[in-house]
Amino acid sequence: MLTLQDSLSLKVITNRQRRCAVGGDGDDSDDKEKEEEAERERQEAIREAEERRKEKHRKMEEEREKMRQEIRDKVSAIYDSY
Repeated sequence: MLTLQDSLSLKVITNRQRRCAVGGDGDDSDDKEKEEEAERERQEAIREAEERRKEKHRKMEEEREKMRQEIRDKVSAIYDSY
């Protein structure tokens, strides 16, 4: 999940790209470099957000597995007592 800062950064970058596309003066090398840098930043923000999301889900799955194992252990203890 994107944070507020990530989503605002992406929104600013996207708005810049739209202005460049509509503005007409897209042949200038300065604009092209800025656009490429903005795209690199956008891709990096997306990659970082994806890594955070994966780590979050990995931790959640670990916790779920711990709870499942605790339940298995309790059920096993109950059946062993019979």
